[in-house]
Amino acid sequence: LDALLYDEEAYGWIRSRLKLRPEGLSQLEKYGSIFTKGILKILQDENALEHPTLYDEAAKRVAAVCEKKSEQDLDPLIIANQILHIPAEGIQGGDSGQPDDRTNRILNSWRERVARYLAYCCDGGLFGAKFTLIDIITNLV
Repeated sequence: LDALLYDEEAYGWIRSRLKLRPEGLSQLEKYGSIFTKGILKILQDENALEHPTLYDEAAKRVAAVCEKKSEQDLDPLIIANQILHIPAEGIQGGDSGQPDDRTNRILNSWRERVARYLAYCCDGGLFGAKFTLIDIITNLV
């Protein structure tokens, strides 16, 4: 699960049936929860949150998975563009200067999978039908 090799349907099945979640040095489950909480905060600030108690539920979930209070309110863009930009494990030379073409392809593939996982978290992956991408689109347009 840590390599994010599955699609949204598979993540949902694995989460509901096998009770497995991504773990490891990248802390994908934690940062997916923080990312989703950040999106919910934006919607709440715009008075566009369909379920007002959902933000509090997300805050409790994030507090349960975060050791540091400072991590709990990270901006969603910081998570996507800085924290999960380079995988914490598995890629040789990903952080050593200018990567070669092979490393660039690997990093781009990783970033695509992270984006897909973060979208899964916001599209019912963490809160089911209470919070999906449709809610984000319809409430902010």
